[in-house]
Amino acid sequence: MATSIKFTVDSRELDKQLQQLASTIRKPRAIMQEVAETLHAQSMKMFEEEGFPAKSWPSLKPSTMRARSRSGHWPGKILQVTGRLASSVQTGAGDDYAQIGSNLVYAPIQHLGGTIKRQGQVRLRTDKKGNLRRQEKHPNLAVFAKRSHKQAVARAVNYSIVIRPRPFLPVTENNQLTPPAFEAVMAVLSSALMNISKTASD
Repeated sequence: MATSIKFTVDSRELDKQLQQLASTIRKPRAIMQEVAETLHAQSMKMFEEEGFPAKSWPSLKPSTMRARSRSGHWPGKILQVTGRLASSVQTGAGDDYAQIGSNLVYAPIQHLGGTIKRQGQVRLRTDKKGNLRRQEKHPNLAVFAKRSHKQAVARAVNYSIVIRPRPFLPVTENNQLTPPAFEAVMAVLSSALMNISKTASD
């Protein structure tokens, strides 16, 4: 089941503008949709520039870069091997809210960071007596076995993958819009209020 990622922005100045807008027009949904699309554009800019500020996302591990090079996806953009995460960011709006978000199960951990715990098995080569074979140059290390190897033993392994945070939604750690997103949203609201005032005075 997909898990959505959701933040509530805490901004008195933004709330004041929204309340003023809501009290001025009866159905502000169209303007809320414009706000949501503005937030979406800011998110896409973060994907393109790899964070805010630009290039602020942690770099990929060398092993990840090598794997992506082998598959033809490096050099490239971080978090954009398939483009699925970026394309999952969708907008929503109503008379009293504007939002963007993703319902991909891995969206929260990519945005916030965290640790993924895994369980699995490895097959290790053995000799005829059932003893583990050791690497010639590294006697403390075992030799991995292919499925076709008959002289092998399976061992359970538990390991963790640490995902460093790469925020792709325009929200800061203390639930504020990033400065560019705040300015862009305020510009939309201010323009809407000016248009309403102009229409009322005509």
